[in-house]
Amino acid sequence: MSEEQLFVFAVDLTGHPIRNAGQALKRKYYYVLKHYVEECITSAYADNRLELYRAFLLQDDGEVLDYKKCEKAMVTCRFRPWRRQYKLWLVCDLALITGDLDVCRKAVELMKAATDPKQGEGLDALVKYLKSRERSQKTCALETAAYLMQQYWINENFQNAPEKRIVITANMSAGKSTLINALAGKDLARTAQEACTGNICYFYNLPFDDGTVHFKGKELGFSSSEDEYKAFGWDSEVAFATAFFRACSGTDRICLIDTPGVNSAISREHGRISKKCIREEEYDQVLYILNANKLGSDEEVAYLKWISKNVPAEKVIFVLNKLDDFKRSEDSIASSMEGVRSDLEKLGYDHPVIFPISAYFGYLLKSEKQGKALTEDEADELAFLKRKFLKAEYNLSAFYGESHCGNDFEGYMKRSGLYYLEKKLYGGQL
Repeated sequence: MSEEQLFVFAVDLTGHPIRNAGQALKRKYYYVLKHYVEECITSAYADNRLELYRAFLLQDDGEVLDYKKCEKAMVTCRFRPWRRQYKLWLVCDLALITGDLDVCRKAVELMKAATDPKQGEGLDALVKYLKSRERSQKTCALETAAYLMQQYWINENFQNAPEKRIVITANMSAGKSTLINALAGKDLARTAQEACTGNICYFYNLPFDDGTVHFKGKELGFSSSEDEYKAFGWDSEVAFATAFFRACSGTDRICLIDTPGVNSAISREHGRISKKCIREEEYDQVLYILNANKLGSDEEVAYLKWISKNVPAEKVIFVLNKLDDFKRSEDSIASSMEGVRSDLEKLGYDHPVIFPISAYFGYLLKSEKQGKALTEDEADELAFLKRKFLKAEYNLSAFYGESHCGNDFEGYMKRSGLYYLEKKLYGGQL
C-alpha cells in the first residue's frame, strides 16, 4: 500500500479486544507487536501508528521488555488456551498498522516458528480471510478479532472507492479557511491572514472517525491533540486527514485542495501558486468563494476571467459567503445574488451555479453539535446567528427551494446554506 493510501487509513483502538486485559499483559502485547512491525517493515507511517498503540497499551514509561519473554506469553504459550486469540489480534493489528497483507504473512511465518503447526494453520486462515472475506469452518474461530477485521475491510473498501477532488480558491478574506473548517467540521485550516500559508494544502477525509488527525509536511504525525496538529509547520506543502463531520450523507472519499489567496499582500507568488495548481492538479470541481461584502475588485475580475478560460464551466461552483454579515436595513441577499449572477454572465459564465451560504454559522453549528467547547464570543455569536437565520429574509434554504426548516441542527444547517453545498460536493441530489 502506498504512503498516500496509508495516510488516510483509520484505526480506532477504543474497542480493541485487549482493552480489558491487565496492564502487564498489555505491555507484553505491545512489545511483541513492536518487534514484528520492526522486523517486517521500515516505514514512518508504521512508526507513527505504533506510537498510538504505545499510548493505548502502556500507561507509563516503565520497564522496556524483551520481546522473547513477551513472545512466550503472547504467541508460544500452550497451557493457557484463551491466549491463542492474542496471535489473531496481533495479525490484525499488523494489517491495520501497515495496510499490507504481505507484511502480515512475514509476521505469520515468524509466529509459526514459535508455535505449533495447528495454531499456525489458524494464522494462515486469518490472513486468507482478511484477503478474500470468504467464510469457512476455520474462520469461525476468528470471531474474537471481528472488531479489528471489520476496520481493515472498511479501510480497504475506502481505498477502492473513487476520490472526489475539489480545488478551493478565492481572494483573501473571502472566508476560504472558514469554509474548509465548516466542511470538515474540524478546526484545521488557519483562518488568520498573518498565519496563512503560501503553499498548497490538502484536506482528506477518513473512512471513519478514529479520534485522530493525521498531518504531514516536512514531518509526519497522528494525534488527537489539537495543540499538536495546529502547531506543526506550514512552511512546505502540507496535508491533513481526519473524519469529516457532515450534515448530510454522501460519497465517502473527499480531498479538499486549499490554494493561497490570489490577491495576497504578503506575496504575489501566492497567485502564481494557485494558478499552477488549477492548471496541473487533477480535480473534479473548482469551488470559487466570493465575499458577499466585497465584490468586483479589478483584481478579482481578472482572476475570474482567468478561471473562465482555464477551467471547464461545468466544473466551477461559486459560493457567495459571509451572508451572516448582511443587515436587513442595508443589504438584500436576493439582490446580491442577482447582481453576482449578472456580473458572472458578463464575464463569460453561462448559467453560473451559485450557492449562498454562511460558512461561519455552519462551522459554529457543527462545533456545538459535536460538543466542542465554544469560546464565550463564539457562543454569543452562535446564539445571535440562530435568531437571525430564523427570520425569513436570512433563511438561505429559500434559495434552494426549501423555505420551511425546523430549528434543530439540520434545520439550522439548511438555513446556513452549508447543508446544500455539502449535498452538491458529497454526491447528493439537490
